[in-house]
Amino acid sequence: NLTPQHWHALNRLWNKDGLSQAELAKKIFRDYPFTTRLVDDLEKKGFVKRKRYSVDRRVNNVFLTKKGKEFKYNAYPLFLDMAESLRTGLSDSDLLKLRELCMKLITNYRNYELENK
Repeated sequence: NLTPQHWHALNRLWNKDGLSQAELAKKIFRDYPFTTRLVDDLEKKGFVKRKRYSVDRRVNNVFLTKKGKEFKYNAYPLFLDMAESLRTGLSDSDLLKLRELCMKLITNYRNYELENK
């Protein structure tokens, strides 16, 4: 019973375990309070654990637990199968254009966020 946001966070941690919560927030394009609640939820589910950064006690790093690491190998094939199914009927050029458009949306969002702080 994971949300797309859970998947996104786990995917980022699968790529680089031990991110700070602030780094994770940036990588999943969410604000810090949302990310804190998300990590709380993943911690309750047993997928991650927090550790305080020894130099700065205000910084928490997020690490995958054994369950979080194993989940990738158990569930990731299902995710890839679903992703392949979603690609049905889309050419490589369609996917490239979609990626370009998504990157523009992300850039616009970041610019908006910077202008409205």
